[in-house]
Amino acid sequence: MSVAKPLPHDSRIIEGKLKNGVAWKYRRHDNPPGKMWLMIRIDTGSLNETEEQRGLAHFMEHMCFNGTKHFAPGELIPYFESIGMEFGADLNAFTSFDQTVYMLFTPNTDVAQIDKALMVLSDYAFRANLPIAEIDKERGVVLEESRSGKSARQRIRDKVWPELFGGSRFARRLPIGEEDVISGAGRKEFVDYYRTW
Repeated sequence: MSVAKPLPHDSRIIEGKLKNGVAWKYRRHDNPPGKMWLMIRIDTGSLNETEEQRGLAHFMEHMCFNGTKHFAPGELIPYFESIGMEFGADLNAFTSFDQTVYMLFTPNTDVAQIDKALMVLSDYAFRANLPIAEIDKERGVVLEESRSGKSARQRIRDKVWPELFGGSRFARRLPIGEEDVISGAGRKEFVDYYRTW
């Protein structure tokens, strides 16, 4: 029996670790020229939720756009739009079973702009405000996303996955979550999930 060889390392990738434990990687590229793509991957998703938190990993993804230490509610998206970014194309995020990822695609590589982008990613990871008024406003957005995803394919998956993954958390921890949790979880549940992970 042969042992698999490790994947080759791309020597163009520079990496390190900050004092707070955050690991980072950097790779220079020139396509497209004059732009920078930044991403932060947070090592948590729906598998880490308690019963009372089913859906909060994904909901937290939304909440990081709705108020952080450096951006009051309603300021973040307009700031990015003011520098030429478009929500969805240049500024986005996703949540899965085991990760939540935030992405920024900056229009240029000016030091001040990159500093601010890094500050935003740091705010997502460590300094979301979670005001209850913003949580309540976002409930409808997340519920609509859940309802609009109820395609035939989704309904089949919802029936098949508990059989395929029976006895595991995958069967009961779809990232979109449970409507009753999305519509009724209190701020404490959000804070508990966020602070824990």
